[in-house]
Amino acid sequence: MPGINVEKLTASIVMSRFIRLAASVKRSTWNPSMPPPNLGMACGANVPSTPVRKGGFLSWASAGPAHSRAATARAAKRRCNIGIPPIIDPQRRTLDQALLISNLEAMLHAMSDRILVINPNSTEAVTKGIDDAMEPLRIKGGPAIECVTLKEGPPGIESQAHVEQVVGPIGDMVKKRDNDCVAFVIACYSDPGLHAARELTAKPVLGIAECGILTAMTLGQRFGVISILRKSVPRHLRYVGQMGVSDRMAGDRAIGLGVVALSDEARTFSRMAEVAAELRDEDGADVLVMGCAGMARYRDRLQRHVGLPVVEPSQAAVSMAIGRSRLLW
Repeated sequence: MPGINVEKLTASIVMSRFIRLAASVKRSTWNPSMPPPNLGMACGANVPSTPVRKGGFLSWASAGPAHSRAATARAAKRRCNIGIPPIIDPQRRTLDQALLISNLEAMLHAMSDRILVINPNSTEAVTKGIDDAMEPLRIKGGPAIECVTLKEGPPGIESQAHVEQVVGPIGDMVKKRDNDCVAFVIACYSDPGLHAARELTAKPVLGIAECGILTAMTLGQRFGVISILRKSVPRHLRYVGQMGVSDRMAGDRAIGLGVVALSDEARTFSRMAEVAAELRDEDGADVLVMGCAGMARYRDRLQRHVGLPVVEPSQAAVSMAIGRSRLLW
């Protein structure tokens, strides 16, 4: 139906059903004579029910007045066998129900786990490349990873003006999605709006430049950055200085291609391979960081080609986001 998010609606229905079930179990924990909804009452009982053992199954029979045989007979006819495997002694039911409640709460928490990766430029091809790079991090039992495009952004974040332009829209998206996400990742190597976004939510907000550099420093002594344009380099150097890790940086070299031009795979990879070799051989880098989220698709091939660890910063940031959401940091 137009205007309805089917995925969100389905999740909402499932969660509401879990919540109602958990609530009914909690009520029956404090009042064991009352069965959960859809058991005794669903079978036509008009009075509180009591559990009755019958052939390895638990039945719920109406408890009429003891002095009225007719009422007892009618209640027996209304007895409802529930097809549940043999149940542990009723005296242990409180423990069983507590375990069920705990499991339901864990399931509800897992259903709400979602990391939002925001591509601040408006180029859908970049978002797709980031999304593809997330596949190794989409693990069973882990949080969902959703990659979105900031429609208000320029085709590429290639100047300080572009950085400033997207700060507001990034903040708006964080506020809009704060209720259904456990963490946010800003997928641009300039980390636009990072500190402003952190002021808008209590959830983790991670920038890929910061995370990529920190990850690189665990993989080598001196990192090199592969940038898109020469005018990007001074902006990167300022950021590295703010982080206080300039002495760990071997160099920052540009491939001379803008964000949109990164879709030309042959040309892009050729230039990335050249710059990677220069950072390794001339600058002494022993680990490389890709200086643009639009380079994500080239990480594996470049690492094999250059023979050094290559950090794709969006992957680094989402890896940290998964850890922080699980450890509640």
